[in-house]
Amino acid sequence: MDQISSTSSSEDRSWLDRGVASPRLRWLLRLGLFGVLLWACDYGCYSFSYRYFDKINHLGALEKPNPVWLVGSSHVFWGVEPELFRSETGLSLGMLSVPGANNELRGALVREVVERHRASARLIIIEADVFTYSSSRYPEGAWQLLIGYYHRGLFRDYLQRKFSESEPYFQFYRALRSYTLSSDFGYIGMRFWKLIFGDLSVALRQLLQLPPESLADYGAAPPPGGTLPGVGSVEADTPRARDLRIQEWRTLYGDFVGKVELLELVQMDMAAREALRDPQAQVVLLETPNANCFPDRQRELDAVRAITRRIASANPRLHYLRIEPQIFEEDFSLYLDGSHLSPLGRALYTRALIRALQRESLLP
Repeated sequence: MDQISSTSSSEDRSWLDRGVASPRLRWLLRLGLFGVLLWACDYGCYSFSYRYFDKINHLGALEKPNPVWLVGSSHVFWGVEPELFRSETGLSLGMLSVPGANNELRGALVREVVERHRASARLIIIEADVFTYSSSRYPEGAWQLLIGYYHRGLFRDYLQRKFSESEPYFQFYRALRSYTLSSDFGYIGMRFWKLIFGDLSVALRQLLQLPPESLADYGAAPPPGGTLPGVGSVEADTPRARDLRIQEWRTLYGDFVGKVELLELVQMDMAAREALRDPQAQVVLLETPNANCFPDRQRELDAVRAITRRIASANPRLHYLRIEPQIFEEDFSLYLDGSHLSPLGRALYTRALIRALQRESLLP
């Protein structure tokens, strides 16, 4: 009886229990096996998901050489079309745009270009619009969208420094690859939330015949021939629609006009100097266009432009460009909102940028 019981008990034990006599050693082996499985799962999830992460952020462009680079925020993403640029000039354009990127982050992007592509980069374009020196317009937190590239070997020095300045939970990004891709989850979740509940809010207000909270509730412009409850007819091409849009944009961007913060100014100067470390590259500070909603505050805007021109005058390889403002700052039909061009505006601006670069003999 005891022999049968002993045999049954031996068969029930795991291969690890039968093969390793020491309980402590068995515990260590289990822990090691769990670690290997966790690493394999983490690595597989990161490798599979990275391609979709990069489709959102497209900073993987740094892994390939390009003769022309464009660095900035979503402003440049909605302002210049890389494929059109390539087809018109025969030159590939590396687009590095991070939504809300401030001047410090733009400098980090430029540094990565110079360190990786010093041999091939011939023109580096840095966004420098009239709100670029306002930390309210371009806040600090945009760098977190880069975290998913840490384990691809991109932005390592910059991210190491930002990790050390941040809360302790950021240290998990070093240990878990797939966790780094969560840097976009919050942004995507907020967009879905706004899409679903924002549309429900608009539909409810229309059903109850309530006036709109703002023109933004109805997109960049009302539908042609449509009406807004409590407002009346606001066809997209009417002066009334234009006035509503201007009022909305003045509210959104009014606090940024003429604002120049010393730290942001220094960071822009450092970004330009970083680009000049490449001895073969020409560097452009590009004033990307905003809809001119502030004709009464042109003196403040011109003072900001003078600062950018002064930075550009420090080196013969450094240039300032502001392209056809009478078109791209005055024609509001080219905009989705006050600082982002529509697809039509984007195509027209890309061609205008090419003409300006050709005129200044800046294309390689």
